[in-house]
Amino acid sequence: MDDHAPSRAAVAEAVGARGGTVVGNGSRVEDAVRLVDKHRPDVVLLAVGLPDGDGVEAARRVMTALPCPIVLLTSHTDADITAGAVEAGVVTHLWKVAGQRVVLAVIDLPSAEDLDRALASLPISPAGDEE
Repeated sequence: MDDHAPSRAAVAEAVGARGGTVVGNGSRVEDAVRLVDKHRPDVVLLAVGLPDGDGVEAARRVMTALPCPIVLLTSHTDADITAGAVEAGVVTHLWKVAGQRVVLAVIDLPSAEDLDRALASLPISPAGDEE
């Protein structure tokens, strides 16, 4: 879920390259629970910046209604966003600047523990707050 069309396209390309399918797209917090309920995805990717709120709030709503693995995609490096995401139940977050290789690595992992181990081993550093 992202209101930034190039980001949605990049995620769709990354998922498709691995034989996966993006089963739903949305661009607003209010879309989150409805889309998860309709499509029951294996993982939900949420952008932080959405027109009617943020991905952390969307994650909170999804985890309350239909708990599932959620990854937050962000170009922000604010510690408050990270803390809010953890509190909301987000499995992890990825910096958008990390690119397709990292998104593919996350999609291929079967569990939150595997995800944590894989992310800990990647040389990722945020490139600044630009969205």
